[in-house]
Amino acid sequence: MDGYSDDILECLRKVDPRIKRLITIQNPPTPMVYVDVGLSRPVPMGFLGDGIGRLLSMALAFHNARDGAILIDEVENGIHYSKLEAIWERIDWLSREFNVQVFATTHSYECVKAAHAAFKHAELDDDFSLMRLQRNHKTGQIEIIVYDDNEALDYAMEYEREVR
Repeated sequence: MDGYSDDILECLRKVDPRIKRLITIQNPPTPMVYVDVGLSRPVPMGFLGDGIGRLLSMALAFHNARDGAILIDEVENGIHYSKLEAIWERIDWLSREFNVQVFATTHSYECVKAAHAAFKHAELDDDFSLMRLQRNHKTGQIEIIVYDDNEALDYAMEYEREVR
């Protein structure tokens, strides 16, 4: 896959640094992915939790979406909140590496906070926008609230405005 396996490993190691390598074992009808984490033998990918499998799926999807766009629904699913900022950093890296625009959804305040922190630390505030859909109580119409810079999102989060 054009030398991409090292990049996949690096992405996965951001969540679990024990990962040494991935191994595909042919187990008809479906090949299985095993992970070498330094034990006496490789373990099935699923044993490391949903977050690792989710990140692997995302990394492969970015590769397949090169020069396009990707939709990630409920980006935080299966990922421990303490790893969300690292996941967003990897999503940012993957989007740059493969020139992919990302549209991600969440209902998690922790996920929004982690995304904001990841992009703010990377000083990439112009590459991150948060859009919130809400119903206008007077008209009943759905409207979009856009936070397209760090200052606006900093303010919203500091004063505990609803951003999910």
